[in-house]
Amino acid sequence: MSQWWEGQSIYRFQSREWFRRDLVCDAANKEGACHVDAILTEFYKDMESGGQLLVLNGQDLVYPNNQAPYDQTKPQHCRNVHLAMLRQFSHEVLETASHYQWINKLSS
Repeated sequence: MSQWWEGQSIYRFQSREWFRRDLVCDAANKEGACHVDAILTEFYKDMESGGQLLVLNGQDLVYPNNQAPYDQTKPQHCRNVHLAMLRQFSHEVLETASHYQWINKLSS
């Protein structure tokens, strides 16, 4: 579990590795109305803004009537990647709980 939580890097920002723990704790403690600390970390802001994590080069994509929903001459930085990552982490936890039947074990 510790390898999954803080052993596998999910993001590199400002020459530092960031882990699932960093993202989940920032979301839980700093994002939204029930936060412990209102100041978001720079890596979290970078993920939120699109940063360099996922960049779409849509120059070769073809859209109906040649009407792309964005400027195809510029790379598009995908915003809110952190939300997709949080959903993926949740899926991993739920699948693991199902595989090991943790719910059944806890309720007995």
